[in-house]
Amino acid sequence: PKGDIHKSDGDIVKPNGDIHKPDGTTTHPDGSVTRSDGIKVHPDGSVTLKDGSFVPIATDDEFELKLPTELESYPAAEVYFYIGDKKSVVIPKTINGTVVTSLKYMFAKTDVSKVVSLENEIIDTGGMFKSSKATTLDLSNFNTSKVQFMPNMFMSVSATNINLNNFNTSNVVKMGGMFYSYRGTSLDLSSFNTSNVDAMNQMFESSRLSELDLTSFDFSKVSNIDKMLYAYSLKKVYVKDSSDVSKLNKDSIRSTSVTITTK
Repeated sequence: PKGDIHKSDGDIVKPNGDIHKPDGTTTHPDGSVTRSDGIKVHPDGSVTLKDGSFVPIATDDEFELKLPTELESYPAAEVYFYIGDKKSVVIPKTINGTVVTSLKYMFAKTDVSKVVSLENEIIDTGGMFKSSKATTLDLSNFNTSKVQFMPNMFMSVSATNINLNNFNTSNVVKMGGMFYSYRGTSLDLSSFNTSNVDAMNQMFESSRLSELDLTSFDFSKVSNIDKMLYAYSLKKVYVKDSSDVSKLNKDSIRSTSVTITTK
């Protein structure tokens, strides 16, 4: 188009000052960047999602470092708790100058309903939303590609709907108690890759699920599945093949009301 400046490195400078990069991103004069997926990242780290909604970044003063004494009987280390009043937040890459690698219990007992983190070094989300008061949880823009530990992540949450679209679990090894006492009647886990998971004990215990599709699950490395399906409202569980049926169809793993079958 007229007025565009084509540079030797492939950049295209628009008359309004926008710079279109070869990788599909656009840098704007105010310092913000629109990614190739349509998400706009502002200079302070806040984002505007593809649907136009603005999500502010959480600031250092919205976190408190303390022992999780109300959540663990014998806490071993201090963790950052979110104490701000935002309902939707972008998790910062650093808190008080330290790179964030753990979100353990960060939003426990809060009413935060949307968490965004596009690029991060997070490896632990254990108990992240334990006893959360939010009625829905949207994690569709939460990058979990480096996460290894997800035990009790959604334990006893009030939410009856959790958006796990784009959830990346390819590096996760621990999922024990992940949906313990979940109140919703359904879960879409089709994005789950469990090829490296070795623990799924109590994963859905005491949940209100009536049916569960686990056809995306790989149980090949799982060694601990004790009480995984101990949920008396659960009636039917679908798995990928007959070997999975054999592995899960045991009294120590499922409630007697559960029928496990292939689709």
